[in-house]
Amino acid sequence: MLYLAHPICSIYGALGAVAYRQYAENAIRLMLGNDESISTNLPSTGRVSVMRQEKENRYVLHLLHANTIQRGGNVKLSPEGYVWDSHTVEVIEDLLPLRDTKVVLRLPERVKSVTLEPQGKEIAFDAAGGELKIDVDEFTCHQMVVLGVEG
Repeated sequence: MLYLAHPICSIYGALGAVAYRQYAENAIRLMLGNDESISTNLPSTGRVSVMRQEKENRYVLHLLHANTIQRGGNVKLSPEGYVWDSHTVEVIEDLLPLRDTKVVLRLPERVKSVTLEPQGKEIAFDAAGGELKIDVDEFTCHQMVVLGVEG
């Protein structure tokens, strides 16, 4: 169990100070200890998720990355009401390639193959000591990585 003195996630959401995110991240890592099931070198704008597909004897790892930017703001555009008030919007204007993405996973099954999809390209992996290590050379916005397991 982990208790923090302040609602750090809400404060970070409201103020966006990097130190608050790092504080929460460090607290979670401290609580997990050696039980961290996935780690990656994705930047803070990246997202990673893993989905188990039992019928296909595989996992699908999703890597996502986009540089977002805030546009707009809370502005009253027309006193007559012809134009609605505006609000801040998060947009993606440019999709930049991300290179040399490293992922370390702990899975309960032994991995026998790793492929980038939909390219169908097999990539090298290292499975030792209960960890699976993969390196994705480059992707833009989204990359699926299929991890075939023994079934």
